[in-house]
Amino acid sequence: AEEQEIAALCAELLNIERVGLDDNFFDLGGNSLLATRLVFQMQERFQVRLPLVRLFETPTVAGLTRAIAEARTSPAADDHLFGAITLEELKSEAVLDDAVGANGLAYEHMADPEHILLTGATGFLGAYLLKGLLEKTRADVHCLVRANSAEEGKQRLKKNLEYYQLWEEAFAPRLLALPGDLERPRFGLTDAQYDALAGELDVIYHNGATVNFVYPYRALKPANVESTHEALRLASAKRLKPVHFVSSMSVFMKHGLREGPIYYEDADLDEVGVPHGGYGQSKWVSERLVLAAGERGKPGRRYILGG
Repeated sequence: AEEQEIAALCAELLNIERVGLDDNFFDLGGNSLLATRLVFQMQERFQVRLPLVRLFETPTVAGLTRAIAEARTSPAADDHLFGAITLEELKSEAVLDDAVGANGLAYEHMADPEHILLTGATGFLGAYLLKGLLEKTRADVHCLVRANSAEEGKQRLKKNLEYYQLWEEAFAPRLLALPGDLERPRFGLTDAQYDALAGELDVIYHNGATVNFVYPYRALKPANVESTHEALRLASAKRLKPVHFVSSMSVFMKHGLREGPIYYEDADLDEVGVPHGGYGQSKWVSERLVLAAGERGKPGRRYILGG
């Protein structure tokens, strides 16, 4: 009976006729807003406190039915919407792959790089980073972008630059689209593509991330944390390359507010503690990975931006 009620709630929110027991809520068109509404409706209907993270972990009617049963026997934490996460749990997420580091490779600073990798080039900040790299260097800029082909990807990049009135025809020969996916191992690249990049890249600018202040940490981990890990792995392969990592002020935010202690870019993340919300938490873990890579001799910098 509960399964039928949950299926009906999902179908109504998704505006479809029916939802099967094992259908994925997000594959059927669910998003962060609908997910939040579904969780609140389920909490009201079944009188339980259900963390939003449960929907991301098991986004099916069957999974939600189990989650409700568990919630009745194990009350949720106070942070019932997002799902609480402790400092120790967050620290355990920041375990750096043994392959990341200098690994005996010598680093030579490239004042005039020839090949640059940029992630997140189709966003607002990414557009300005891309323009800056094309203007201030003579390098070919390889941009990781979701697309079915390099040509389709290049058109996406061009349209984004045009939207912000940044496009110049002179950029075209040095603007290289690299179809891939932040959430996949090796960015979804073929072995040949990956090996070629590992050998020719001089520097990596890792700006790509899913910016969402509703999603819990687990939902953002693939795009935000694992992508940082992949950037660091790529930077350690074949030749040592610096990673310039774009972080966020969200790592310092508690309960959505900035009031409180003044933090600087070299603040001890353990003392900062667990940020509010999955996005800040994902950036917190990513920063620890970048710092750990630096301790192993891998060059790079962090840039902490507002938002």
